[in-house]
Amino acid sequence: MRVLWVVGFVVQQAAHALPEGSYPYGGWVGEMIDRLATEPDVDLGVVIPAGNSAPQTIRSEQVTYFSLPRKGIFGRDFRKQNCREVLREFRPDILHIQGGEFLHSRTFLKCWEGTNVVELQGILRGHDRHQFGGLTFGIRNRVNDTVNLGTASILVARKKLKFVPRLKAEKTTLRMAGNFVGRTTWDRAHSAAVNPSTPYFVCNRILRPPFYNNKWNIQDIERHSLFIGSASSPLKGAHFALQ
Repeated sequence: MRVLWVVGFVVQQAAHALPEGSYPYGGWVGEMIDRLATEPDVDLGVVIPAGNSAPQTIRSEQVTYFSLPRKGIFGRDFRKQNCREVLREFRPDILHIQGGEFLHSRTFLKCWEGTNVVELQGILRGHDRHQFGGLTFGIRNRVNDTVNLGTASILVARKKLKFVPRLKAEKTTLRMAGNFVGRTTWDRAHSAAVNPSTPYFVCNRILRPPFYNNKWNIQDIERHSLFIGSASSPLKGAHFALQ
């Protein structure tokens, strides 16, 4: 079976050949690639967005990586011509879309008439009203310096220019899905709300080895410390931890 997997970031296995290198997240994707590469009945192709100016093919012994140039103001989409060329070259049996929230997910589905699977992650339509993490407009603008005022303005602009277009694209992608893969009740509920007749499959993720090899020990902790995994947006809730 030939599976073409479209993901939203540069995976570690192909980073050596690309200008920006790999990203420090999505390690479970790399783990799944390594596992699938050992399956004799699976021919795997992986599509990744990158900063190169032209499409690039990176071949390993078991996996073929297709690096496509980003398109759009935030680099969230692919050109249809590039998508069609990849589909024509790899000839997949199944198109696996990783995440319906990416603009390029919709573009690939529009270029493909065969069997597809949309794997749900970070469903945008479910947290639209929570984008500012409970901060009201008055609180976001109750600032006393130019930097903070600029940050508040950027958050508002980011939602209007970046989030809203992706929200519309996600809705189209979910409606075009031939099959869903998810893990949670949240995933199941949103897939059923948008596309109730589409088959839904549960498939948990494989995490990176440190999650399985290391064990928490109270003797090794740094007392009176607080770890916040991400504070890239108010949605992550870091301000609640500080409060």
